[in-house]
Amino acid sequence: MGLEIVYEDDSCRQAYAGPIHVVGWFDAPRLEQMEAYGVHAQALSRRLPMTGLMNLIVRGRARFDPAVRAEAKRLTERGMHRGGTSHVILAPGLAGSAVRAFMSTTVLLGRPKHPTKVFDEIRAGARWLAERIDIDAQRLTAECEDFVNGD
Repeated sequence: MGLEIVYEDDSCRQAYAGPIHVVGWFDAPRLEQMEAYGVHAQALSRRLPMTGLMNLIVRGRARFDPAVRAEAKRLTERGMHRGGTSHVILAPGLAGSAVRAFMSTTVLLGRPKHPTKVFDEIRAGARWLAERIDIDAQRLTAECEDFVNGD
């Protein structure tokens, strides 16, 4: 597969790993980052018939601007990744708990059109996506781990 970096700033990185849109969050999302996610999710889904999302929440403060919440809900409703979405919460402690609450609310209110699940480890999220999309779960796991570590 290999990773094709499509977006990067001080706290968000996005890449394509074949049919998988890999997004890493290293702080709370900002509106422009959510908008960039929408652009790149749509571009990948136009390019390939079956795509998935590995949404990796690595660390960051647990604060979500109302505009970010609204955009997250809108993007969830659009459901651009037909194969499914793995939300992987790697953030520790209270921040991780707050992110889980945010993701649960987003999924509940956004009513995703496609399978969506929350995980606490990359391997489990990759395996779940591999059951839905023709990808190698071990390779995706390794690529996501490297992605998170900045390699």
